[in-house]
Amino acid sequence: MDAPARFGISPDGKSLAYVRRDPATEDSAVLVAATDGSGLKAIATRSGKVCFGTQGVSWSPRGNLLAVVEVTLTPVLQYVLVVLPLNGGPEKMRIPLPARLLQPQWLADGSALIAPVGLGHLLLWEISYPRGRTRAIVEDDASYPEVSLSASNEIVAVQAHPSTTSPLAADDLDGARTLSSAGGQGEVAPDRTVSDAVLITDFR
Repeated sequence: MDAPARFGISPDGKSLAYVRRDPATEDSAVLVAATDGSGLKAIATRSGKVCFGTQGVSWSPRGNLLAVVEVTLTPVLQYVLVVLPLNGGPEKMRIPLPARLLQPQWLADGSALIAPVGLGHLLLWEISYPRGRTRAIVEDDASYPEVSLSASNEIVAVQAHPSTTSPLAADDLDGARTLSSAGGQGEVAPDRTVSDAVLITDFR
């Protein structure tokens, strides 16, 4: 199995999910395989000017759903959050977003996903599941291109541009409700420093 640039790790740690795109055919697919590369199968496919984004795939806490970004390239650029059942069948949720959408991450209870949304300046949005209600949860001058997990896999962290300043002071984190996720995210890239991360407190 070719190593994907980004991948989602199932909650039980036994499977990977990722997007593969073929530039020659313009086909793309959400693929799932065991961590040793065996059992590779396609969960969903797209072709032509509609494709899956390669930012990554996120597993739901129970490991039965996959969240992925679908992109329509023409005539108008459109980003859609799609939730797919792991075992096939109709999409469980399909929510168009008004701007660029990057990889979403599930909350631990499966009630919503958090994702960067925006044009250039990326804000953090919450998209509820399964109703698909959307709202911005962080609005400031910083740009948040990525939602990821802490080393302990319990606290949702936001990777900000190094030049930005966190809107949350360290003292503000005392007593905050941490947001956890049962699944993981992998990325083949150099580690970022702590200065690139901000912690999100209770936003509900």
